[in-house]
Amino acid sequence: MTKTERIAEITATMKSFGKENYQKSEVLPELFTLQDEIVGQTFGIESTELTGLKIWDVENKLAERNEALGHVADDSLNRFKNGSKNICNLIKSEISGNRGERQTFDRLETIKGSYRLLKNVEITSKSGRTELDGVVLTRKGAFIIEVKNTRKNILIDEEGNYYRMGEYMNWDSNIGEKMKMREALLREILSANGYPECRITSIVVFTNKQVEVKNKDRSLKTTFLGPLPYIIDEYAAADQYSDVDLDSMENAIEMNRCRESYAMDIDIDQYKKDFATVIVQLEEAEARVKHQITLKSFFLRIFAPEKVPAAA
Repeated sequence: MTKTERIAEITATMKSFGKENYQKSEVLPELFTLQDEIVGQTFGIESTELTGLKIWDVENKLAERNEALGHVADDSLNRFKNGSKNICNLIKSEISGNRGERQTFDRLETIKGSYRLLKNVEITSKSGRTELDGVVLTRKGAFIIEVKNTRKNILIDEEGNYYRMGEYMNWDSNIGEKMKMREALLREILSANGYPECRITSIVVFTNKQVEVKNKDRSLKTTFLGPLPYIIDEYAAADQYSDVDLDSMENAIEMNRCRESYAMDIDIDQYKKDFATVIVQLEEAEARVKHQITLKSFFLRIFAPEKVPAAA
């Protein structure tokens, strides 16, 4: 079997990310499956035998083998490590986002009075599409909930630019514009279904109260998780809608949900190939070492049998 054939054989056994496009809810399970496949290949274990080993354990194991074999796979190992960094960051991001959303939804369940809570709403209209972490419909109006589960201090400037603060200021996006676009799409849906005057308020919720948030955008409301239900309960407006209205608005949003799938930003096929390349280079080097040992033993038995180690 050639090197190319062996690489193809390894990648063919990895069934994760077998489609071109994925919905958001599918990404994390596929990432976990990919991680398990890589662990299984590296340590020679079945999925039922996995014991919590992660991608960084794979990196360490391959680095040990590479060093023992004279650094025969340095370049391909570095490519694999760079890809692993992206994969691990995506796993962390998905886990963090899911955890933050669960905490937020649990907190929203304590809202008093009549309300409707819609979670992970992907909506589409004539103007476009967007994803809302949460939408709360109350007698006073609608609230768009954007969840941020970050460990970094945050600055939102006067124009709505969102920065993560650390050694450097890292620009993420213009969250002000994002929220305005989401409000516009939600308003378009509600207006088309008989609620053109519905108040829509966006709230950016930070689940980690240990971070510092400086918000200089007066049009954008931010809060930590604790006060969130009180902000909604105590919103300064008169009741406008009945339970029938809330059901009607909820149905309108549900009718406009979209379940689109998207291609991964990371080239998963290339990542699998980089991993398989490392494995094959290490296998070939180990085969050469084994062959050399076999030849040495053969010649010793012929020309210096006294130097052949005794059998155990």
